[in-house]
Amino acid sequence: WDAYSAGERLFGLRVTEYPDLDKTKQELQLLEKLYNLYGNVISTVGDYNDMPWTEVPANLDAMVTKISEFQGQVRKMPKALREWDAFVELKRTIDTFLESLPLVQQLTHPGMRDRHWEALCEVSQHDLKVNSE
Repeated sequence: WDAYSAGERLFGLRVTEYPDLDKTKQELQLLEKLYNLYGNVISTVGDYNDMPWTEVPANLDAMVTKISEFQGQVRKMPKALREWDAFVELKRTIDTFLESLPLVQQLTHPGMRDRHWEALCEVSQHDLKVNSE
């Protein structure tokens, strides 16, 4: 499209408008912004989920800061994106993780004893490996 427009201008012809291409170009630019952020969020949350529990307390403040930054970036996204499924999923992922961080913070409290972890394992029916790497 750019090459055709440049050729039309070069020969002094009226530049042909392509409204569908313009709309598609704008949508692709929006999608690029959205999916770049989406990729960063999914990668970061995945890294946090794979982090050994022994490293969580030292990284908790950085986790809160990073996820809050993502939340700020989502708020700054153009309004045209807010109806898209990918945007809704991205926002939900960030909000859910941010919502769980206070619980994680409480679980890192030094007052948590083995008996507390055993009770959590029983209630959740999962083997939580909090002392292992």
